[in-house]
Amino acid sequence: LDRLTDGRVGVFARLSKPILGLIPRMRPGLIGHLGPMAEEIVAPSLAHGDALRVRIIDLVPEHLSNGFPAEVFISVWGDPRHLQPILQAAGLVEDPETSAPQGRFSSLKPAYGS
Repeated sequence: LDRLTDGRVGVFARLSKPILGLIPRMRPGLIGHLGPMAEEIVAPSLAHGDALRVRIIDLVPEHLSNGFPAEVFISVWGDPRHLQPILQAAGLVEDPETSAPQGRFSSLKPAYGS
């Protein structure tokens, strides 16, 4: 993952680009960009220079995206200190102070139908 010149976050991968169509060669290349929500979540980690582990989940190629650039869906592992504030702001993670107090049996769920 890296910032592009237009401010978006681009996804780069090692692509097979043979020389003269015969000699195999792996080169880094841009395969797409992240959507706005994913950019917002990943941007603080990129700004801090954190090491991120990224897995490509799905890819929409340019020829299937109705004239838009290719879009990449990813799964990211990184430092939660830089990802957590964005996730809380988006309402994707419960705030620790609003969650139920931790007790001895707080993780147990009632059994229904037994």
